Amino acid sequence: MLIAGVAQVALGAGQALLARHRPSARLVVGELVTWNLGNAAVIGGTVSGVVPVTDLGGALLVVALALLLASTRGPRRAGWPLAGYRTLIVIVLVSIPVGLVLAELRSG
Repeated sequence: MLIAGVAQVALGAGQALLARHRPSARLVVGELVTWNLGNAAVIGGTVSGVVPVTDLGGALLVVALALLLASTRGPRRAGWPLAGYRTLIVIVLVSIPVGLVLAELRSG
């Protein structure tokens, strides 16, 4: 749960610093909803042992990350800040399928 909040803050801060234009309220709400619902579904599905809920949560997280990544096309800043932001997104993206496979194995 803590990692979800820490990652959300880091991703939002990165977007605020790197996006060429201020993201629309609609985009930010979409990111927040998909990120938070995704994390809640992963946690709820894992705790309850309902793998399809966990999988749905993983899919929502991928959507949230895609929205965050797309908002920094044509960034205000290039170089290491952009590379760091994109690296954070890739790390989280890679961890999603790993976590989903572990949840499947755990459920038997």
